[in-house]
Amino acid sequence: MQGKIHVKVVGNMMDSECEIPQKTDDPKIIEKLQQNVNKTIEEEIKSAVEIDQKSFKADLFGFGDAYHRNNPKDWKVIQSKWMDIYPDIPIEVTVETEIHNAGSIILSPKAEVENK
Repeated sequence: MQGKIHVKVVGNMMDSECEIPQKTDDPKIIEKLQQNVNKTIEEEIKSAVEIDQKSFKADLFGFGDAYHRNNPKDWKVIQSKWMDIYPDIPIEVTVETEIHNAGSIILSPKAEVENK
């Protein structure tokens, strides 16, 4: 038994400030930004699931409900033990990010001052 969370993030990047300006028309830069977003969101979700499973010992994300919908016969067997089983179920998290219409990434005011 394994749980899965798949998140798809689609968005536009208008303008951003950073310490090192980047060319947003470079596909490599966009890919790196998307990978960073994927990693950050994945880590946050994994952390929340771990807290849910290990600290709260609750099923706040509804994995039991999803299992029940997809496996009603099996659910009848494990329903009474679900809260004992759930904390040990591995949860796979995948995040897919698409950045469209990348604006510009400019030097932040803080970085401008530091570079003078």
